[in-house]
Amino acid sequence: MAPALIVLGLILGGYLKGYSDADRSKEIDELTRNLSTAQHMLDLERSARDADAAAAAEQAKRLEALTTKTTDLQEYANALEDAGRECLAGADTDRLRNLWN
Repeated sequence: MAPALIVLGLILGGYLKGYSDADRSKEIDELTRNLSTAQHMLDLERSARDADAAAAAEQAKRLEALTTKTTDLQEYANALEDAGRECLAGADTDRLRNLWN
């Protein structure tokens, strides 16, 4: 009887080990999928941050150019002898147009 119990114990132990290994295999597969998804999301976030940084740099350049033009226009307006006039002379209009080119 004892040998039969030993054999039955070995069979049951082998079955439980196989069942445990299958559960671990499922867990490993799920963790691998989760890791792949997380890596993909990190790559997307990194790409978005790089694109935002490039857009911010371009906007900073455009803002600087606009600020320079505005400053030049204000300096020109302050330098006009007859700044209170409603209309500008032809030379004044040409100079004003040149500031925005």
